[in-house]
Amino acid sequence: MPGFTKVENRILQKYISDPKLSNSLASIRGVMESIWANDAPRIVQNYTDHGIEHSERIAYFVEKLLQVNPDAEFSEQEIYLLLAGVYLHDIGMQCDVVEYPAIKERAEDEDLDAKFDKEFTAETTNGYSSEEQNEIRKNHHLLSAAWIDYLYKGNDPELSPAIKSLPYDLVDDLMDVCKFHSKLPISDCPDSFNSDPNSRKKMVAALLRFADELDISNTRVNIGTAKIFAIYPDNSVYWWLHNYTKVNFVDPNKIRLKVHLHPEDFESYGSFVREEYITHFKSKNQLVLDALVEQNISLVIDTNSDVVAHKRAEKFPPEITAVLDKKIQESDLSPNSQIQVIAKNSDSKPIEILPPQTIKEVNEGISNIPHLRNPRFTGREDKLKQIHEALISNNAVALSQPVAVCGLGGIGKTQTAIEYTYRYRDEYGFIFWVKADSTDSIISDYVGIAKSLNLPVKNDSDQNTIVAAVLNWFRTNEDWLLIIDNADDPSFVKDFLPPSPKGHILLTSRARVFDALGITSLVEMEEMYPDEAKNFLLKRTARVDPDQQEIEALEKLIHELGYLPLALEQAGAYIYANNSSFKDYLISYKKRGLKLLEKSLIDKSKYPESISTTWLMNFDEVKKNSEVSADILFASAFLNPHKIPAEIFCKGAEKLGSLISAEFSDVDTDPLVFDEVLKPLWQYSLIDRDAGCHTYDIHRLVQAVLRDGMKNDEQYLWAERVIKAVNCAFPEVEYKNWELCDKLLPHALTCAEYIKQWGLETEESSKLLNASGSYLHKRARFKESEPFLKSSLEIRKKVLEPEHFDLSESFNNLAELYKDLARYSEAEPLYARALEIRENVLNPDNPAIAESLNNLAELFTILARYSEAESLCVRALEIRENVLNPDDPDIAESLSNLAGVYRDLGRYSEAEPLYTRALGITEKALGPEHPDVGTFLNNLAVVYQDLGRSSEAEPLNIRSLRITEKALGPEHPIVGTCLNNLALVYQDLGRSSEAESLNIRALRITEKALGPEHPDVGIRLNNLAGVYQDLGRSSEAESLYTRALGITEKALGSEHPDVGIRLKNLAQFFRNQNKYLKARPYYERAIKVVEKTKGENSLDFADLLKSYASLLNNMKRNREATRISKRVTKIRSNIKKGNEK
Repeated sequence: MPGFTKVENRILQKYISDPKLSNSLASIRGVMESIWANDAPRIVQNYTDHGIEHSERIAYFVEKLLQVNPDAEFSEQEIYLLLAGVYLHDIGMQCDVVEYPAIKERAEDEDLDAKFDKEFTAETTNGYSSEEQNEIRKNHHLLSAAWIDYLYKGNDPELSPAIKSLPYDLVDDLMDVCKFHSKLPISDCPDSFNSDPNSRKKMVAALLRFADELDISNTRVNIGTAKIFAIYPDNSVYWWLHNYTKVNFVDPNKIRLKVHLHPEDFESYGSFVREEYITHFKSKNQLVLDALVEQNISLVIDTNSDVVAHKRAEKFPPEITAVLDKKIQESDLSPNSQIQVIAKNSDSKPIEILPPQTIKEVNEGISNIPHLRNPRFTGREDKLKQIHEALISNNAVALSQPVAVCGLGGIGKTQTAIEYTYRYRDEYGFIFWVKADSTDSIISDYVGIAKSLNLPVKNDSDQNTIVAAVLNWFRTNEDWLLIIDNADDPSFVKDFLPPSPKGHILLTSRARVFDALGITSLVEMEEMYPDEAKNFLLKRTARVDPDQQEIEALEKLIHELGYLPLALEQAGAYIYANNSSFKDYLISYKKRGLKLLEKSLIDKSKYPESISTTWLMNFDEVKKNSEVSADILFASAFLNPHKIPAEIFCKGAEKLGSLISAEFSDVDTDPLVFDEVLKPLWQYSLIDRDAGCHTYDIHRLVQAVLRDGMKNDEQYLWAERVIKAVNCAFPEVEYKNWELCDKLLPHALTCAEYIKQWGLETEESSKLLNASGSYLHKRARFKESEPFLKSSLEIRKKVLEPEHFDLSESFNNLAELYKDLARYSEAEPLYARALEIRENVLNPDNPAIAESLNNLAELFTILARYSEAESLCVRALEIRENVLNPDDPDIAESLSNLAGVYRDLGRYSEAEPLYTRALGITEKALGPEHPDVGTFLNNLAVVYQDLGRSSEAEPLNIRSLRITEKALGPEHPIVGTCLNNLALVYQDLGRSSEAESLNIRALRITEKALGPEHPDVGIRLNNLAGVYQDLGRSSEAESLYTRALGITEKALGSEHPDVGIRLKNLAQFFRNQNKYLKARPYYERAIKVVEKTKGENSLDFADLLKSYASLLNNMKRNREATRISKRVTKIRSNIKKGNEK
């Protein structure tokens, strides 16, 4: 039937004839496949292998165990229960007991009797703690039963139909099979089990358990079964063997299990062996440990390579210690020992339960796989599925096409191919492995295949005759899989591919182009996913539940190793062998790098080459084929490994040596040059291309090997070349260039590391640092920006004359950053020095002088030094209007800054036309979506609000927010400003609830970008407090008003006009609360500050006095109130007369 494996189909065809039962199993299996899909969330994370593939492997063992010929044949319904249990027995691992508490409650009913030791608090599917996961794991067999009952009653419209396909009279039986599969005491087995229905279903559960253990141990190496015998002698495995085979046991303890273990399996087995006995393994080739003598169990240990002691090993019972010592001394077995499960009857005659199998055999049929299955293989589920689907799709055509697994050396191609052969071995009658390192190795393996197949020509003296016979066998037979490993040079393979094949061919190769072989189906291997790499290294080092510090070190380490399987294996081998911590290894790796990685002793049978030797041969081949491609590779070693853009080579070629310079001389008219020089690197999988984006990636460890192979002077040369090239490519930091800046920034940051490492203090390096720092500043990455701008300034101080223009640029840019960070005392002298240099070296009307005047004026405006700010703004505007085009955006900037001074002074009628003109110039020059347009729209909207025209301000605010958010990103502090001002408009329009949400978002953005003590945070807090006051949330409002005052005073000083605003707002708040005595001192402080900073004849001062007069009236101090009201009238009259002039 479709959807089932060959094994499952054989079981169905042999035992089940009722189509209703078959269709029900197909439906259940389909649902399980969906629930256990690779991308499905996992409730229990840290469990051994479960899911649909686990069920498929259990079915394989079920078929084997059913061949034992029991006394009473299984009924059709019992086989149905067995297979349904195969699919459903572990579903409890996926029960979300928080979302579906009814399942947990059902499991706790008397008939199931689940015991949960704690309450569950998880809020999401993947949010269960380790303790909660253990609770689910411990009760998963009971949860599985409860889950079946829950769905059978129709509680889930999506999943229930499959479970409702169960025959009504088998529902309870299936629940019992799931319930009993976890633990089934032999004492529960009555003598009448052959006919008693209750015992029969327990027997089905016992068989399911036995097959389950055979798989979850290690396939073909049945450690799990050994554990069952050793730890739980009163269990389902005994019960099934004792009660359901033709063996008439007198004593179940006479069951004998012989298991052949290998070094890579030893870690899983370590809990059985005391550490002191493990040391003997290093000097013995084969050891038999009759450790559990009373159960008469032999464990055959193959230790051809050193085995390191398992630190968590448990002790044997003391009564068997002497026997163990003796067996260790006497052991001497053949390395070709077999896996075998046997039992002895009362006549001491051995009865075969599972047939003997050598370690090289896979399933039934013929196989020559030279590798054992890797018990530490982790992840790669998507790749295995992709390989399987590609090969299976060939079944639909008459002749199958080979599939190539390609990728960088050490990426895990061979290990993935090995896992594929074991995982899908049931689908093939014949599996053959051919090493394609050379023509000779291919021929040698084909001769071996001929002998395995017992072909008539197997001993022919002419090897070509043998190869031809093997190829003919492939052409005329089906049901085979041929793995051609390490086909790095496809030309070696061409003459050895079977013509018109009817089986499956899988190649592994570092090459990527297989045109000569006609292969179009490629599975490209990439680095492991972070979680896969993390789990692999935990498994490799046998670490269980490391603390948070170790987890953090582990995550940093796998990143340093680039998630490369071979690197992870090398690091894991060292960590395990030396019992090192992840934290210590990470520290040493950062210091020693590849030298530490190469010290690891890895299993040569799995990883014959280290990282360095794996890649150095490829480097040599590239250099032979193309010296310019080799130089591209060397340059790439000093760039960020990800998304290396073509612009570095197209714009900076002349800085990268004569070969690259000559090759790229015509790149502007011949862009395919870039593709051609990258082709050899891509073909050897040394880089990954993204042709659409004109970028490529290189693995960080490939870079490390390249650098490690260079002498110091070579490293210095290439680092210097790359810095110059990236500097050439890095454009002016204008909005229109941000996309290119963004592509180049990671590489500029890498260059900065080499500038520091090698002391490369040059004009080019200072320019690159300055550009990078300025771009980071524009993108609101303030903390990252500062060290770049400071380093650029320090280098320029060393390499340039004191009055050099570029120095003024560094002074100016660092001052700009400090101004935005509210570090005003640091910004002012830098601005002043920049202006001084420019005035000394440039003509008086140079626009660069206007830029410095303009920037210093902005600072003075923030500091409320309005007369100085106005003077500088007017001078800057005059220079720009004299020398620039009337529609130049720099003129718009000067107009806006002058308008800002007028607005702060309350001269709104003068500010409005300046803002309007600035907006018009900017839209025309830069386009309607430029972020400066968003800023000027925001400024004009603020003036409209000041003039009481909030309904006109709203559309400007909305458009400003949209433009700014799109251009700068949703977390930029300028977006926070736009949100703040739109909220003020909504507040004016009586839409306080809308204003609140905008204020809260604005506050969050500003705090995150600028820090909690920035004066803009004070503004956001003040405005949010005003909204809370309008909404009647007085206690929240008071707290925010108070915090806003504290921040503003600290940042701007106690006599800044913004402090006056905060004092006024607090005073008015307390007055509205009828707390007049508390309000008055705030009014009096506010009056002093505003009078000093804004002047006696300002509207702000008049409005403040008017509010104070209202307070005095409230306090019945009418005479004082009248005096102040008269003063307000006089001030307003003076302002009106001034405006009329």
